[in-house]
Amino acid sequence: MAYQPKSYRKFVATAATATLVATAVTPAFAASNNFTDVSAKYKEAVDYLVANDITQGISETKFGIDEQIKRVDAAVMIAKALKLDTAKYPDSGFTDVPERAQGAVNALKAEGIINGKTDTKFGSADPLTRGEVSLILTNAYDLKGDADLKFTDVSDRYKDAVEALVANGITQGKSETKFGTADPIKRGEFAIFLYKTETLEKVAPTVTDVKATGAKTLEVTGKDLQNLKTENITVSGNTVTAISANADGTKATVSLATNLTPNEETVVKTTINEETKEFKFTYKYEVNAVSVENGTFDDDTKGQKASLLVNNEKADINYLNANGYAVSFKAFDDNGVDKTDEVFANASTGELNTVDVTNGAKKYQVEATVSKAGSIFVSERATITFTNLDSAASAISAHELTTTTAKGEIVQKSNTLVVGETSKITELTIAAGSDKTKVTSGFTVKSSNPAVISVKDNVLTAEGPGTAKITVTYGTLTKDIDLTVSAKKREVAKATPAVSPVKLLTNGKRTVDVNMVDQYGDPVVDTADVTIVTPEGFFKTAPAFDPTVDKGKATLNLDVDTKLGSGTIYFKKDDKFLGNLAFQVTKVDNVSKQVLEIIKEDDKSTDLTLVQGSKNDAAVKLELVNYTSENVRNGVQDLTGYTAKYNDKIVDINGGTNGVATLAGNDLEVTAKKAGSTDIAIYDKENKFVAKVTVTVTDNAPKITKVDWVNPGTVNYKGEQLNYVDVLTVTERDNAADIVKGITLSPSAVGQVRIQDEAGNLAVGALFLDKDGNGIFDGDDVELGSLEMTATSDSNFTIAGDIKAGVTTAAGDKGTLVYKIKDASDDKNIVATTSVTVDVK
Repeated sequence: MAYQPKSYRKFVATAATATLVATAVTPAFAASNNFTDVSAKYKEAVDYLVANDITQGISETKFGIDEQIKRVDAAVMIAKALKLDTAKYPDSGFTDVPERAQGAVNALKAEGIINGKTDTKFGSADPLTRGEVSLILTNAYDLKGDADLKFTDVSDRYKDAVEALVANGITQGKSETKFGTADPIKRGEFAIFLYKTETLEKVAPTVTDVKATGAKTLEVTGKDLQNLKTENITVSGNTVTAISANADGTKATVSLATNLTPNEETVVKTTINEETKEFKFTYKYEVNAVSVENGTFDDDTKGQKASLLVNNEKADINYLNANGYAVSFKAFDDNGVDKTDEVFANASTGELNTVDVTNGAKKYQVEATVSKAGSIFVSERATITFTNLDSAASAISAHELTTTTAKGEIVQKSNTLVVGETSKITELTIAAGSDKTKVTSGFTVKSSNPAVISVKDNVLTAEGPGTAKITVTYGTLTKDIDLTVSAKKREVAKATPAVSPVKLLTNGKRTVDVNMVDQYGDPVVDTADVTIVTPEGFFKTAPAFDPTVDKGKATLNLDVDTKLGSGTIYFKKDDKFLGNLAFQVTKVDNVSKQVLEIIKEDDKSTDLTLVQGSKNDAAVKLELVNYTSENVRNGVQDLTGYTAKYNDKIVDINGGTNGVATLAGNDLEVTAKKAGSTDIAIYDKENKFVAKVTVTVTDNAPKITKVDWVNPGTVNYKGEQLNYVDVLTVTERDNAADIVKGITLSPSAVGQVRIQDEAGNLAVGALFLDKDGNGIFDGDDVELGSLEMTATSDSNFTIAGDIKAGVTTAAGDKGTLVYKIKDASDDKNIVATTSVTVDVK
C-alpha cells in the first residue's frame, strides 16, 4: 500500500485522541524532567516526541532547545513520526547522507515529502529553515487552509504552506509581519511544530444520506466527506473497498467488493466519533446503458472473456441472469460478416475461442445485447484483438505516461494530471526474470473513477480534481497506477543547470542544458514564462533559450564578451526565483588537452559500456572535446581527416574496415559487434596520437541454457521422415517460423523461441527469439543459435538436406542421428545435444 499523508491515517474520534495524548505524557514517559534546558513552553511537545520515540535529545541532560536543527536530524524525526518503513525505499542518490539517516532520507524523498539541495546533495549538515519546515509538514500531513497573511518575507514558493500552518494553529510567525522564512529553526521550535501537527485533529465528516448508484457503488451525501474513511462505514453483507470524495467534500462515491442484493433491504451504518447512524434502502437493479470494452487477448489461451459494462460498471453475467436479463454477444469482421461462431465459445457468457493468428493479429468488432421482458439494450461495437502474447513475462515493472499539456507533450515524471489534459500510456516495461522488454502496444487501460479520469480508446482525459486508479492490462499481466488530477495549471517551478558553476572563455560561445520542471515535478516544454536576469558586461548578446525544449531540457545560449570575472545568471518567473547558473569568465584561450567524451542524449548513462543483445546492436556517439590549461571546455574538435584505430571484432566505427576508420565531422559513432573490450585511439591528420578511450561491449543477449528434448525411442520402421519435430516440442505454423517450446533462456526474455524452417532472413535450422510474435526474424529479434543434425560415422544412411528435410528411413537403415544446438555467438560452443537410434529391419 502506498504512503498516505498522516493526517488521513490519523483520523479518530476526538475523545480517543485526547486519551492518546494524555497517555503519552504520563510520568513514565516524561523524559523532559531530565532535560535542564526544557522550559514549560516546550515541555508538552518534548514529552510527546520522547514518549513516541521520535527523538531523545542531544544528550542525557539536554534536549538542545536553542540549537539549530540540521536537515538530516529533522528527516530522521519526520520519518519516525510518520512511522515509515525506511528499509523498503530505493536509494535517494544523495552522496552526503550519513548511514544512520539514509533510510529516513530515502523514504522521505520517495514519498515526495522532502527534496535535496541538488540531485546528489541532500544538504545533511545544513540548518533547516522555517520555510523548509512549512513545506515538509504540509507535504507529510497534507495540511490545507487559507489565512490572511501579513508576513512580508513569504514568497510564492512558501505561501500555501505557511497559510496552512497558520490556518491550522501550528504557528503565528515570529511577528505580525515576519514569518522568518529564511531563518534556521531551532530544535525547540521544531518540536512544537511537529507536536502540534502530529496531534492536529481533522474535522469529523457528517453523513446525511446514502443511496445506491450502481450494483457496486453508493453515493454518500454530507459535509467534510474528504475525511470519511473505509473504517467509518459498513454495508450489510458487503465490504467497502474505497471512498472517493468530490472537491468540496459534500459527496463521496463508495466502492463495494461485491454486488448489492437486489430487491432486498440493505443497511448502511456510519460510525464517526463513536456516533453511529443507520441508513436503509432497497436496491432495484435496472439496466440503463450497455457497452463492450476494447481489449487484446491471447490467441491460444482458453477461458478468456470479452468485458461487458452495464451502467458503466463491469458486469457480472450471472448477476444479470439472476435479475432476469439475457445476454448475447456477436462478432463481425471489418466487412461486417458475422464471425460470432469463430470468436465466441459461448456467446451468452462472452467466453472467447482460441483464434489462429499465424498470419498476424486478428481484429473483430463485437457488440452485446442485454434484454428483459421487451426491454432491449444494444451496445456500440468495440474492437477486440487476438494476438500471441506467449512469453516469459512475469510482471509489468514500469510504464511511460505521455501527457498533452497546453504547451505540448511531456513524458510524466509525477503521477499528477491537470484538468483538461489528455494522456496515453506510450510504453510498458515487461519484466521477464532479470530481463526487461519495452512494449508499445497490445495493452488496455481502464479507470476506477471516470468522474476524475475517463478512458476512451486507451486515451486518458483528466475530467475533474480527485484521484483515480488506472489499471493497465497486457495479456494476463496488470499494473495499477494511482493518478491525481489537480485544478491548478502547470507552471515552471524550478530551473536547474546541468553544470554550475561553468567556466567560459572571452569571445567564446557555450551552450548549457537547463532542466525545467513544473510544480508537480514534470518536464516543462516551454520557457516563454522564464525571465533570464544577467549581470552587465559579460555577454555580447543577452543569454537566451532555444525555442525548442526537449523533454524538459532547455538549451541556454551564451555569447561571451571580453569582461573577466565571475557572475550569476538568475532564472525567474514573475517574482519567483527558479534557479541560477554561476559562471567564471577567463581569457586563457588555448588547447591543453583533448578528451574523448560520450555525447549525452536522453539522460543515458555516461559510461561506455555497450550492450549487444538484439538484431539492432547498441551504439553511442563520441566527440573529441578541447580543454584549456584552466580546464575550461574550448569547443569540439572537427575530426575531418582524423583516423580512429580499434579492434574491429569488438566494435565498428563509422563503417571502418580492418580496425581503421577515417573520420569526418564532429563525432564518431561506435557500434557493438561482439562482447569484449577495445581501446579506441584517435590520430590527427599527421598520424600523431591525440587521445584514446576504452570501450567495453557486454553481450546481454538471452542464451539457451537448457533444452527439454523429446525422446522418440528407437525408430524401427521405414518411410518415416526424421527431422527437428521428432526431438523438440514444436507448434508448426504456416507462413511463419515454427514455435519451439521447452527451451530455457538466461536471462529470461519476453517472446517466443522459433526455428527457421524455410528460407528467410536466417538459415534453415536457426533458432531465434521472436519478440514481436510475427514469426519472422526482424526488428529487435535475437538470434539464439542453430540446430544441426548429423549421422554418426557408423550409420549407413545420410542426411537428405537441411534440418527440415532430415532423413527418410528405408529398409535396412542402421545408425544414430545426433542433434546439436550451437550458440549463435560462437558456433564452437555446443549448448545441448541428443540422439535418436535408427534400426529398420
